[in-house]
Amino acid sequence: MAFLRGRTTVLGVLLAAGALGACSSDDTIDSGSIPTTAASVTSTTMAATTTATPTTTSPPTTTTTPPSTSSTSTTAATTTTTIPPGVELVISNTGIGTANFGADSNAVVHYVTAIIGPPTADSGAVDPANFGVCPGTTVRAVTWNDLVAYFGDESADFGGREHFIGFTLGPPLSGTIRPAGMATDANIGIGTGYPEMIATYPQAPVSEPTPSGAFDFQVDSGVVVRTNGIDVDSVVISIRGGNGCRPVSE
Repeated sequence: MAFLRGRTTVLGVLLAAGALGACSSDDTIDSGSIPTTAASVTSTTMAATTTATPTTTSPPTTTTTPPSTSSTSTTAATTTTTIPPGVELVISNTGIGTANFGADSNAVVHYVTAIIGPPTADSGAVDPANFGVCPGTTVRAVTWNDLVAYFGDESADFGGREHFIGFTLGPPLSGTIRPAGMATDANIGIGTGYPEMIATYPQAPVSEPTPSGAFDFQVDSGVVVRTNGIDVDSVVISIRGGNGCRPVSE
């Protein structure tokens, strides 16, 4: 009997399914024909099977700088190195910088002025006797503080026109040489110690001492370095080059 009840139950289910299938094939079901109970079941089922993902909000990141425990503030020091403009006017046996002996006087004046500023004096073309022992019939001396450039109309290689014939640098009129930075191509300048100078130019011929006790060292052809002595405390006090003018006393 249990077996028959089971078959009866299955048969009932099949008949019911067939009735529903026939109804579905003949009628169109719109949203207004859905039974309320069916909608509730569907809604409940979807709600039960949907898992909401919670929104996670990261807390804002706050960086707190602890107060300083020291009353002393440290500031990074910025070191600025200023290169003296005279560094460009390297002293050599051909002239100063790129101003060579024999070059046009006005061109040399403009060149030097562009580097170290305008002259502090300009004699114009005058009698050479105004400056001591000078070549030619006229001489012009243009001065930039402790640097004097001489221009004449006669020299060993050039003549008949005013041209660059020589220069003197120092002795300083004040405690500091101006323009600063001028030196030979071996970096010997005003204020360089005698020991360093003679170590740089160990074969330089030296003159007899002047009345003031200075010594002249010919460190290169046409370049003469003068020191105020020949002991460890002596220093370079002047440099001259070319065939410029010198005081009669020398």
